[in-house]
Amino acid sequence: MPASLLRHIASAALACALGSSAAQAALSINISHHSTGFTLWEFSGSSNYLQASPGGKISGSTLDTIIEWKGSAAASDYVPASSYNNYTVALQSGSISVSVTPSGGSATTDFVDGLHVDHDNTGDDFGISLLSADIPLANDDLVSWSGAGVFAVDINSLNAGSFTFANYGDGGIPVNSPFGSLDLSLAVQAVPEPTSCGLAALAGAALTARRRRS
Repeated sequence: MPASLLRHIASAALACALGSSAAQAALSINISHHSTGFTLWEFSGSSNYLQASPGGKISGSTLDTIIEWKGSAAASDYVPASSYNNYTVALQSGSISVSVTPSGGSATTDFVDGLHVDHDNTGDDFGISLLSADIPLANDDLVSWSGAGVFAVDINSLNAGSFTFANYGDGGIPVNSPFGSLDLSLAVQAVPEPTSCGLAALAGAALTARRRRS
């Protein structure tokens, strides 16, 4: 095996390790195929909420009051079909925790029990609902989440790619302005395929096997 290829494999493995740590710096969701009609949603990271007007919250399970991330044009166009407007699905399995920590205060933690997948011609929206009550948001609160869950959303019902959101909530002052900013990224995998990290691991395993046969 050429030394240059060995260095490439080592660099890929290191990049994967560093990427795993860096992903914790912002709210992110990785969406991948689970089985027919179902997807796996992996939550990680954290982000500070920047308040524009009072009223922001992480919404409890009352579906008609869910506050969403408000998308903007192609940057958040992750839902291709208008039939998914206000489409809410319950958690099928898994566990996803959400924590809000005020500056100098203690965290309030709850668990995700549903998603709000919202097609919109001006940029799609996205929301979550919590198992219990609302968690209010104030300026500079740290919002964190982690865990994974299976939801009844088919991977083919979403656009593949990476999508970003910043504006959070709708109904501030003036009316229809966001309550604040809370950075979020969605990554949708179109079909099951090996990740770059997986390929690096496979290459390393192949190299080990080859050396043992030598």
